[in-house]
Amino acid sequence: MRTRWLLNLTLLGIILVLGLLVIYEPGLKKPIELPKLTDLEADQIKHLRLARPKDTLDFEKDAQGHWQITAPLNLPASDCRIKSLLKILAVRDYQQLNAKDLKLADLKLESPEIRLTFDQLTLAFGDSSPMNDGQRYVQLSSKPNLVFLLQDDLYYSLTDEPLSFVNLSPLGEKPKLTELQLPDYHLVLQKG
Repeated sequence: MRTRWLLNLTLLGIILVLGLLVIYEPGLKKPIELPKLTDLEADQIKHLRLARPKDTLDFEKDAQGHWQITAPLNLPASDCRIKSLLKILAVRDYQQLNAKDLKLADLKLESPEIRLTFDQLTLAFGDSSPMNDGQRYVQLSSKPNLVFLLQDDLYYSLTDEPLSFVNLSPLGEKPKLTELQLPDYHLVLQKG
């Protein structure tokens, strides 16, 4: 009976040691977290420009923090679509390449078709990676000696029609209903 207890305690000790090895992974190097792609903060951006071969879209943020399309239309912009554009500023999953070692014309970065400008910083979008790995070449105006390979989840929304950037809420952002007129009723908000 005593040998059985010793065997069980030994096995329990081995399990605990193996569990600690799995949890703490000694000897494995932790991956180095890359810095954000840019130093810009999304909430500080006031102006966006999306330049494409067929048109150029301009966006402005108003005092309440809502985005407005100012060219070629003058309509409220979809905050969701703008937030998806602003996410690229904080991307940490990228590969960095030296532009001197690359032919920018081959990557379609010498004269890119799509440019996205956040205030003063411009991102030029080139060709997709030939490795068919879902990445695209991007060059920043603040780092012209580097080319970045980023996940290609934004490019196709950049090529959408201008109307796809319009806010679809018929009453605008945070509407305040004060009056409702129906065929049989007329309701008016009084005293809150």
